[in-house]
Amino acid sequence: MTNQPHKMNREQARDWALLLKMLRRRCPTKIPVRVLRRRIVIHGGDEINGYCDESRNGLTYVLYVSTSQSWQGQVDTVVHEWAHARYYDEHDWHDPEWGERFSETYRAYEDWTEPI
Repeated sequence: MTNQPHKMNREQARDWALLLKMLRRRCPTKIPVRVLRRRIVIHGGDEINGYCDESRNGLTYVLYVSTSQSWQGQVDTVVHEWAHARYYDEHDWHDPEWGERFSETYRAYEDWTEPI
């Protein structure tokens, strides 16, 4: 990861919007998903690529995607975190069952387009 945030150009912003639209259509979640792009620093000053959380009121899932990584890294992270949102509270993080669900989500991305 770099310390400089990756700013999207116009084409990437369009591709990002289309990617989220595809995920919402092909990989539905129990409740709506919001995606926020920002630098993510955790306790101790370490940066992470992203994480999935439930909003305070429980009405949405919020996916945080770090802008400190490359464009392709952000795409891979949102697909990964989307899989968490699809199965939030149903499986342990990164267990074999979740791995199957992640595979389904990533396959939807792969079938949708070449990596962007």
